[in-house]
Amino acid sequence: MVIRRAFPSSVTSVIKSPPCPSQATWEAVPVTRLLLAPLLLITVAGCSGDELKLVPVEGHVTLDGQPVADAGVCFEPVDGGPVGSATTDAGGYFSINTANRPGAISGKHYVTLTKQRMLGLNSDGSLGLNGVTVEWIVPQRYTKKATSGLTADVGEQTTFRFDLENR
Repeated sequence: MVIRRAFPSSVTSVIKSPPCPSQATWEAVPVTRLLLAPLLLITVAGCSGDELKLVPVEGHVTLDGQPVADAGVCFEPVDGGPVGSATTDAGGYFSINTANRPGAISGKHYVTLTKQRMLGLNSDGSLGLNGVTVEWIVPQRYTKKATSGLTADVGEQTTFRFDLENR
């Protein structure tokens, strides 16, 4: 579906945000791709096999001592494999799911977190006069495995706490 009335052809881009921030390549993409991303995520996530051995994983995210609600959390296995993800609740708590099932695969994971707000959209979804900008609520360095500094060794430990700093 292409929404041309709400997004005129003169407006060509917004921020691309893949399912897990560790896979991010922040670049401009057509607005319609952004709208279709959740559908693609649901389709891809449903195509995984049942042979995965998952370990329940839960945790808590804070920023400067305060819980972070609605943040994306991703556990990417260091040795490869399916990425687990979750969204924090109002208290900053999360439970990881991998391939639409609870848990993450055992082993060491890179952990990335993201929460941003898109500014410049009108209430009807059309673009405002000044275009779209992104306000990072969780600092952008936490969105990439190379800069987040966060890891988790899933196995004996299944509960993780990530205390982020906004420096």
